[in-house]
Amino acid sequence: MTKPVSRRGLFKRAVAVGAGFFLGKKALNAKQPKKEQPRQPVQTKRREQQKTARPTAARPATRPVRRPSRILPRREIERLIDQHSQFVPAGYPRELLIRQIFTETNRGDAHAYGSAGEIGLMQIKPSVLADLQRANMLPRRGITAEDLFDPAVNIQVGTSYIGWIWRYVRPMGKRENFTQATPDEQIDFVLGAYNQGIGRIERKGITPLAAEYIRRVRQTTRLPPLEAPTNQSAPATGSRPAPQTRPATRPAPSSGRLVQPRIASKTGANAPRKGFLKQERA
Repeated sequence: MTKPVSRRGLFKRAVAVGAGFFLGKKALNAKQPKKEQPRQPVQTKRREQQKTARPTAARPATRPVRRPSRILPRREIERLIDQHSQFVPAGYPRELLIRQIFTETNRGDAHAYGSAGEIGLMQIKPSVLADLQRANMLPRRGITAEDLFDPAVNIQVGTSYIGWIWRYVRPMGKRENFTQATPDEQIDFVLGAYNQGIGRIERKGITPLAAEYIRRVRQTTRLPPLEAPTNQSAPATGSRPAPQTRPATRPAPSSGRLVQPRIASKTGANAPRKGFLKQERA
């Protein structure tokens, strides 16, 4: 008869068998060296990843490509303003809008490109264009940043933005006392909001930067002549052209009296009237 094995003996045998199996497998793997797979070139790997990846929509360019200057005559700009006059508020002077365009671009450059990404005659930012599209304030959809180089589209978007600011401040009169402001002060608010943004002007009032912009627009004298001479006789051979004479006086602005905007400050004589162009904190 065989002697019965105790539990302790069974445990020792199991441990010995497991250890032998593990050590034998480890020795077998050591005898057979692992084959190294050849590395795949990086370009080939990227191509395979592009094939297996899900197709995504192409993202539009954040900034359009700059274009060479395109100076428009003043008569052409006024014609475009009259063409889109339905977007301009009734109380907004037409002459002031013309001065605003030539203040923004200096020469009436339809392909002007600002340092912060402003485009065209009225220096529209792509972010402002996106806000107007979300608010359904444009007469048609699908206007892109590249379209802002078109003078007609740019003036259409710019006048729509001015109309949006004007309609926005009308309901604000209930809490901002805007209805008690003079017409010139209301126009100053629209000019400041056009240059600095509605939110900033609503929070801080007419800031120094906005006041400087308003002053430049109202006092600008860089307007080109309305009619340029078309029929000019060719100068004779060997003769010099006559020097152009400069007018003795500058034309006075026709937008009325110059309003000095109140600069937003906490104390001092230049502080804005309580409740006007400054959001009151509860």
